[in-house]
Amino acid sequence: MKYQLITQYLVLAIASFFTLVESQQDNNQQSYTANQQCDSITVRKEIRATSQQEWAMIRQVVTQMMRDGWFDWYGSIHNNNFNFVHGNSMFFPFHRRFVRDFEMTGQRYNPSFFVPYWDSAQDWQNPAGSAVLKSNYLGGNGRGSNNCVMDGIQGGATYNYPNRKCLRRVFNGQNGSIQTWFSPTYINNFVNTDKTMADFRSHIEFSIHGAVHLGLAGDMMEDWSPVDFAFMTHHANLDRLWAIWQQQPNGNGSGTLADVMDGPGPNGIQNLRVNNIITAYSDTIQTVMTLGTGLMCYRYDAISQRSSGPDDCIFDHVVDKDTMRNKDIYKNLCPENSKNSRRALKIVEVAQCVPVTSQYETTYCSYALEYSLKHYGSGDTAQIVNKHCEQFNYGMTQYCFPVANVTISVPDS
Repeated sequence: MKYQLITQYLVLAIASFFTLVESQQDNNQQSYTANQQCDSITVRKEIRATSQQEWAMIRQVVTQMMRDGWFDWYGSIHNNNFNFVHGNSMFFPFHRRFVRDFEMTGQRYNPSFFVPYWDSAQDWQNPAGSAVLKSNYLGGNGRGSNNCVMDGIQGGATYNYPNRKCLRRVFNGQNGSIQTWFSPTYINNFVNTDKTMADFRSHIEFSIHGAVHLGLAGDMMEDWSPVDFAFMTHHANLDRLWAIWQQQPNGNGSGTLADVMDGPGPNGIQNLRVNNIITAYSDTIQTVMTLGTGLMCYRYDAISQRSSGPDDCIFDHVVDKDTMRNKDIYKNLCPENSKNSRRALKIVEVAQCVPVTSQYETTYCSYALEYSLKHYGSGDTAQIVNKHCEQFNYGMTQYCFPVANVTISVPDS
């Protein structure tokens, strides 16, 4: 009887393995449509912004993927390639492809599945107190002598890679706390000022990236950290930061940072380029550089999607309180495919800023303004009024502020 059970287990394990391999190959083969525009787009939301129905769906898919061994699978891929995708410029391309691979696998169970992102900078002062680390979402610290996670989306889960065990977390602060992370201002400085992938990657990887892994600890400190769903939500957020960074002006008059790829790569590559192959995949880096094309059929809810139409363009901006008080003028140029685009001058009049919460050391004040230019000729203006003290979820966190009318003039280009 004992040997019969062992034989049955081995048969199931082998069948499961080949199912995983076949599904993984399907995800890879689809990558050859890399330059095509996506027919449909998955919208990734901040985890706390998911509806009850969406989170229930995500929870169900995650449970099914755990049952079928997918968390072991992705844990093994990350573990086997860890040294090649960290500490160099492969960091962002690999993890974008990796999280999307996981997301596409989940969509085999439910086409509506998406990986929510965890904007951890919202929780930088008291990470352990975050709603994300409560039972409604990812669950909290490990319990008992083995530090097993017993609540949340993976509460009570066990894994077989690299050996059979429970999901573990060991918060790195005293008395079940987590040491503070990095503030929105700190992270946004890199997003807004870095001009090379080498700089941006190192600044993000060795700040917010490492802080969350070290903060949750347990399996999140191991090379097989994708066994914890927190990994996917964390790296979706890092990918979002990269997507925001890609929309920043290049600084040399050549558009945005959308195609910038440089810095050291794995295997002795001195200067990584978009034609290099993504570690663990058969795709080139170029295939993941533009969201909304090829397999990258997703976007983030807090990033403005520039219109591809001929007559309009859309911008989003975040401006700090000092800039707003100085009534600075921002100049932005629409994409080249906007036939009727004009150089837009944004003149902002701002009332006294107010603090978001008493938790912040500094009174933060910023705004997110979206506008479009449609068939405006010389001298025409478009006026947009933001509601006073409106909550906007943009970039790193939510801010509340009062702002006066905003007039956008459209002079001749």
